[in-house]
Amino acid sequence: MKKPKILIWDIETSMQEATIRGFLNTKYPFKLKASEIKHPQKIHCIGYKWLGEKKSHVISVHDFPSSFKKDHLDDSRVVKEFVKILKQADASIGHNLKSYDMGHLNARLMLEGLPAILFPHPIDTYILSRSNFQLPSQKLDEIARFAGLPVRKNPMKREDWEKCYEGDLKSFKKMAKYCKQDIELTEAVYNWIYPYVKNHPKISRIMGATLKESHTTCPVCNSKESIKNGRIGSTTGLRQRRICTNCGKQWVAELIK
Repeated sequence: MKKPKILIWDIETSMQEATIRGFLNTKYPFKLKASEIKHPQKIHCIGYKWLGEKKSHVISVHDFPSSFKKDHLDDSRVVKEFVKILKQADASIGHNLKSYDMGHLNARLMLEGLPAILFPHPIDTYILSRSNFQLPSQKLDEIARFAGLPVRKNPMKREDWEKCYEGDLKSFKKMAKYCKQDIELTEAVYNWIYPYVKNHPKISRIMGATLKESHTTCPVCNSKESIKNGRIGSTTGLRQRRICTNCGKQWVAELIK
């Protein structure tokens, strides 16, 4: 059994500066025109961690002193270094990964004129939580509090983002620490919710298992150690239920003849 390489990642972006003229209507979401933006949103840092490993990492713009001194908002080296890591992953995990992190990273690749990449299969904890659980909030911190998980202790304030935008090194270091805590919290939330979700992507198929093999291979951890766990009726007939003895995930497998 090949162990899947699953990367947990999260990005922290800069503020963007714009010049606006006209009347503001606060009843509707505010949208900027390209002509109004003086400095577009860039990436300050990217945190990542391989699922199951102890150490988490952060790549920040301040890790590259020469380019940071020249332009503290230059994120090209952060993006290039992270893409090398992302290409090694079979799948990736993040909170609001599809609509925020992947979108921002893809935009930076395009705007920097860097090669396009094929993103590893996304596992979005926001989507999994929203579609499976009726919780008071789907924010990462709130899910963690609801589960009784430890929440990050160093929240970023608006002035911290403003100081980063102005090039304050101390604020960049604080943001890197904040990002690392986000990664660890995302992993904790994922480990708490995945046994209960019904729409988890089938890691076994991503790893190349055939349809027949996928019936007895855990769809989450790719372990072949599973046992029968009763039967369940479906519109197509009676199906076998199985449970993974490695991670505890349950799933509905093949039709019973």
